[in-house]
Amino acid sequence: MVFSIFVILFIGIIAFFHYVQGFFSATISAMITVLAAVLAVSYNETVVNLLLKGKLADEAHGMMLCIIFAVVYIVLRVIFDAAIPGNVRTPSTVDKVGAGLMGIVAGIFCTGIFAIAVQMLPWDPTISFMGYDRYATDEKKPVYVHLGNNGQEKDSSIYSELQGNSLTADRDNAAVIPAAKKGLLVPVDDMVIGLVDHLSDGGSLAGDKPLASVHPDYLQELFGERLGIQTGAQRVTLNLNGNQNIDIDGVFMVAHLPCADGQVKDLRPPTYKPTYTNEVKPGPDQRILVVRVKVKAGATSDTDSYFRFSPGSVHLVGKGFDGKYRDFYPIGMLENGSTVLLDKPDDFLFCKQDGGFDAVFVVDKELVSGDQKDVKISPNVSISVKRFSELDLSDTPVSQSLTYDPTIEVLRSKFLLDQLKTKLQEKAPMASASPAPSSGTPAAGSHGQPEGGARGGGTAVFDGGESDIPSGWARVEPLDHTVSMELLLAGTDPHAADRGITLRRLSPQGPTAQAAAATLKYPGVELLPDAVDVNGVAGVMFKTTSKDMKSPQIGMVVFHGGFEYLLGAVAKPGIDISAEFRHVVDSWKWTGQ
Repeated sequence: MVFSIFVILFIGIIAFFHYVQGFFSATISAMITVLAAVLAVSYNETVVNLLLKGKLADEAHGMMLCIIFAVVYIVLRVIFDAAIPGNVRTPSTVDKVGAGLMGIVAGIFCTGIFAIAVQMLPWDPTISFMGYDRYATDEKKPVYVHLGNNGQEKDSSIYSELQGNSLTADRDNAAVIPAAKKGLLVPVDDMVIGLVDHLSDGGSLAGDKPLASVHPDYLQELFGERLGIQTGAQRVTLNLNGNQNIDIDGVFMVAHLPCADGQVKDLRPPTYKPTYTNEVKPGPDQRILVVRVKVKAGATSDTDSYFRFSPGSVHLVGKGFDGKYRDFYPIGMLENGSTVLLDKPDDFLFCKQDGGFDAVFVVDKELVSGDQKDVKISPNVSISVKRFSELDLSDTPVSQSLTYDPTIEVLRSKFLLDQLKTKLQEKAPMASASPAPSSGTPAAGSHGQPEGGARGGGTAVFDGGESDIPSGWARVEPLDHTVSMELLLAGTDPHAADRGITLRRLSPQGPTAQAAAATLKYPGVELLPDAVDVNGVAGVMFKTTSKDMKSPQIGMVVFHGGFEYLLGAVAKPGIDISAEFRHVVDSWKWTGQ
């Protein structure tokens, strides 16, 4: 409300100034103001990239918008005043009324530029010192978090939480509840952006790209960039001057994914409902895209070196079902390469530099093209990450085999992961902490017949083969839906075991086992020169530098029957698992193919 009053007051002051200047002078001023505003919005990003080159990154766009507007207005006004030193005499009533109306026009575009510039600066979501929230938020909400089973609680407050669970509506999912859109009493920012959008799309200022192809909803994007990032943290990320801090390491398309909420329940509003329950399954005219975003070293200047972002600060741009450009925000991030942790646009997210995150989008089918064997991103589709990092995805190949990269990880609270651990055990299939592959998704077929904890001496049957269970080990129900067989020692809980062997049957990730093994992205992976005999079929052995239970220390890739079999063994530090791994390989028998 304060911001709206401020805008109305300044429109009045500017209108009065023009009122005393007369109709002719006010008309020239209004025309120059409109032109200056249009040029400032159209070229501020280009000028920032060319001149500032990343300096004052968080404030650059807002400053440059005002500077361009002021320079264009002053220069043109000086030129016109010099060229036409006198005034045109008109009847008094026309002169005063016309001057006042022209003053209102000038006031609208002048304050509109100011309002847009304010929204470009690194304020909190509601620009609290001016009281302007673009979308409905809760000003303050007390929360009480239960800390485990000892009865302890921690009380705190959440400020400026977005109402609803999305910024945009979804015509195929009624569970998506967009936050109510708000605005100024006199929507000067919308007026300026609306005119620029119109003129850039077939209008007098049309260029190679209309504004909508880059910013379908510019003010919504600016609001999203202020969500989920602490005040004082870096708000933008630079991809300038050959310094590629953000890169895309793959785009994947899947039919469905298991899901869970990505936030502690106590921090959600009592009425909160996630966008999906148990499984993300798109409508018939939608597709699930997983975009792997790599965050390079130097992507942030924050002192703790963590890369801060939110779903609101990441979005895809492309033509939707109606042929119009739209923003698509991620519904969540992929955890362990297989499970979507659902996030609100204003959830605070973190990842490490030289790491990254898998952003999961539900998009209109028009964003992908090609046939079933050669899927790619449609033309004029791009992704934006924290404003400065805009990457063109046009014609990018889309893999239908979802891969896993252990360096891609969103840092979640231990308390949340402990809660999810219990939920994952109750509701399979979900992602587990057991080793995951660098590439592939399960091929069609069953996952075999789990033997419900059968002890060593038995046989583990899986798709296409069988193997002996090492002495003292147990065959357990896989928690990860990409796993065909999981063997554990020291219990049947994958999160508590100290050793594990996991098998996945995948679509081939290369023409040969050697080529497929070369795509593995485990830490320090090294292919061993000597082939291993797997019941008459040559396999490729590998070892890694992994020292935890997230990635295998040793493993094998073998091709058979048109499938790739990836076997990996993990162990806690100081434990040698090579004998048990070799026992599984030596007792391997191919069946049914």
